Amino acid sequence: MDAALTSNTTQTAAELKELTVGGHVFAVTAVFSNNVESKPVTASLEVVSAIDEILNSGKSFTIYSIDGKRIQRQASDLKGATIINNKKVVLQ
Repeated sequence: MDAALTSNTTQTAAELKELTVGGHVFAVTAVFSNNVESKPVTASLEVVSAIDEILNSGKSFTIYSIDGKRIQRQASDLKGATIINNKKVVLQ
């Protein structure tokens, strides 16, 4: 993962956990019983946050408070002031 060996395994599937937002490149090789290693097969993955995905969708959305009260319909961004963990946060 990202040019660093993360593990050796005999499994044919892996679960990717705790990836940071951004681009990642993965490579997998096979080592045969005669210790010959195959050429790597690579795959790229772009991780986005759920907020980024919603904001970049081009669609409007409805914002609700944590207790389920509708705050705004047809929103297109998250600008404004809100309270998060008892602190005032200004989203720009």
